[in-house]
Amino acid sequence: MDQNSVELKVTDVLELLKTRKVVLSGKSGTGKTWMARKVGLLAVKNQDVHSTLWISLSVEHDEMALYEHIANQLSVFSTHMELEDEDINKVEDIVGKKETLDELKEKVCMRLSADGGPQKILVILDDEGSKMKEGDGDLNKVLQFIQQHLKTIADGDGEQKLKV
Repeated sequence: MDQNSVELKVTDVLELLKTRKVVLSGKSGTGKTWMARKVGLLAVKNQDVHSTLWISLSVEHDEMALYEHIANQLSVFSTHMELEDEDINKVEDIVGKKETLDELKEKVCMRLSADGGPQKILVILDDEGSKMKEGDGDLNKVLQFIQQHLKTIADGDGEQKLKV
């Protein structure tokens, strides 16, 4: 496939995502994840979405691990360089304190509604069926939570989803 036809396919998938959930299916090694990555990059570049969230379903995650994974992708956790002196003291006071699920959910929620309201996020579920699949308990809870805190942009469910 030449570069122009690849770009056309990526653009077609991106257009479809504006109105429905898209599933890329095919045999292993046929470029599904590569295509999803291209679609995600173009969606952010075109400002169709604020960001993409990748959830690999080839690893079984519990609810806390899923939120930690999402929090990392949303840059919820500050680095030492971003903190001011008073913030560093606060962090040093709570070092070693394990964050609860509710605290982590609150931070993710704040990030999802940063910059003046709910954001548009492209959620990419990669490698479905290896260890987890859409509809599994903890994954389903997390996806519903994300949907509740996003703008409605596709199928009235508040998120664009691309299963790979």
